Amino acid sequence: MGFFSNKSLFALAIVGLSVLSAVDARECPNGEGRFFNNECYKAVTTPATYEDAQAVCVGLGGRLPAMESEWANEWFQQEFATSNDMWIGTPTGPYRNWAYGTQPTACPAMQRDGQHAGRSCGNTQRYVCEI
Repeated sequence: MGFFSNKSLFALAIVGLSVLSAVDARECPNGEGRFFNNECYKAVTTPATYEDAQAVCVGLGGRLPAMESEWANEWFQQEFATSNDMWIGTPTGPYRNWAYGTQPTACPAMQRDGQHAGRSCGNTQRYVCEI
């Protein structure tokens, strides 16, 4: 017989399932927003300029989310991108999803198709805060 008995392995399996359940069951503060990849994302319904959106997110203890990977970008698009562009944070990692012909020097926004585009920072658009 090995180091663990069948009872020990069963107990470890139950403990492992409980830990996984706890990880999957995490929620955002006050039950507001959506939890993904160890972060909470709260949609703000009032459109704002890029600067004002950043200020609101900072006031909530967060920031505009930067899309740092393809899978995060896809999740974000499915959860939040609807019929209009929405502000996102400036990417800091190697992942980029700029739409062809867009200006990455302007304020970054996510289009409905999930691609990023530079938009005039004075436009008012929807946004989500990573808190």
